[in-house]
Amino acid sequence: MTNKALVEHNIGIFQIPIEKPEKFKALLIEYYETGNETKIIGFMKEYCIRRIQG
Repeated sequence: MTNKALVEHNIGIFQIPIEKPEKFKALLIEYYETGNETKIIGFMKEYCIRRIQG
């Protein structure tokens, strides 16, 4: 569902890099425990959102 929404809004696709799943999980847990989204959003912007070239 996430990728469908991202593609429909011409943003790209969401993909967790194969070499970084543990980092993503740790940041997600930190977000759930603290409510502070700064680190997880920064990680997703840098590593997880990819533009579709077309």
